[in-house]
Amino acid sequence: MRRLFVGIEGSIGIGKSTLAKWLAEQLGYQAMFEPVDANPYLSLFYEDMQRWGAIMQLHLLHARKLMHLRARLSPTGVVQDRTIYGDTVFARNLHESGLMSDLEWDTYMLSWETMVQTLVYPDLVIFLDGSTVLCQERIRLRSRSMESGIPDAYLDSLGAGYARLHDEISDYTVCRRYDWTDPDANRQAVLADIRAVGESTGFSWSRLRPTMLPEDVR
Repeated sequence: MRRLFVGIEGSIGIGKSTLAKWLAEQLGYQAMFEPVDANPYLSLFYEDMQRWGAIMQLHLLHARKLMHLRARLSPTGVVQDRTIYGDTVFARNLHESGLMSDLEWDTYMLSWETMVQTLVYPDLVIFLDGSTVLCQERIRLRSRSMESGIPDAYLDSLGAGYARLHDEISDYTVCRRYDWTDPDANRQAVLADIRAVGESTGFSWSRLRPTMLPEDVR
C-alpha cells in the first residue's frame, strides 16, 4: 500500500484526535493534531467570539498551512486531525452568524485564496458525523474549561458547514463519511477504506484546486 495523506474532519468533540491517533498506530503513519494547546487565542475566543474570532481564524489558517506543508514532506503517510480546508467551515460560520464582519471575512478569504493556490487536497478526507447532543456529551467528558459554554446553535451550524464542505471537495479528492455515534462500530471500516484507497492511488499531490478568486484579481 502506498503512503497517503489522510485528513479527518468533523465538529468539535466528535472524536477526530482519538481516531487520528489510532489510525496512525495501525498504519505506521505520522499523526498530526490540531494545535489546540499552542493556540493563544482560543480561550479569548470563547470569552468573546466577536472580538477574537477573525484574528484567531487567521492565526489558525497559517498554522494549518505549515502543518499541510510538513505533511507533504513527511517520509511516511500522514493522518491529520482537521485540515486547512476544514478551517474554512469555522471562518464561514463566524461570518454568517455575524461574529466576523464583511471586511474581516474578505481579509480572511484573501489569505485563504493566496495559500491554497499552491496546495493540493489530501488523498482521502474522512468526515465524522454526529449529533450536537453527542458532541456536547463528549465535550463535557474531556473537560476543557474553555469549551464548557459552547452553544448548541454553534455546533449545529458547524455540522451544516461540514456537510457543505464535503459536497465542495468531493469533486477533487476521495471523501468518506461515517456515523461516529459509536466509534467502535465503524473504526475498522475506516481502516479498510484507507487501505483500499492506498491500493488504488498514492501520495501524488496532483489534485490542484481551481481558483475561486474574482476575475478582476486573478
